[in-house]
Amino acid sequence: MKKKESEVSQKLYAYSSKKPLKVIGKVRTTIKVSDREETMDIFVVKGNNQSLLGYETSVKLGLLKIGLNINEITSKTFQYKSKYPNLFNGIGKLKGKQVQLHINEVIKPVAQQHRRIPIHLRKQLKNELLRLEKLDIIEKVDGPPGSPP
Repeated sequence: MKKKESEVSQKLYAYSSKKPLKVIGKVRTTIKVSDREETMDIFVVKGNNQSLLGYETSVKLGLLKIGLNINEITSKTFQYKSKYPNLFNGIGKLKGKQVQLHINEVIKPVAQQHRRIPIHLRKQLKNELLRLEKLDIIEKVDGPPGSPP
């Protein structure tokens, strides 16, 4: 089901690209994958490009699921919570311990370009980083360890 094509004012970028795609317009249409059906905007770009699905579209269609949302584990056999109550309170930090990362020297490291944060998510991200910093879960760094400030 195709609807009216409209002009697009926002800039779209391919992954790891600094050059915006040449967007011709967008079409509001219905997409069906298995038993899910969603009405959404499809962007039409100039050139001989492959079709791309963004994060939000992929999640709405059930094609992408990232992470697990586990809040609590309950079981009749899980009695550690009552036996060690101090382990199940707070955030669960391990301070004062140095960890060792085991790195396979055979694998060559790859430097990847940073991923842009969508403009509409930047304020939420900043607030979340500040919240995590206040909870002492993360700390702000200005460079690698040992580098001059």
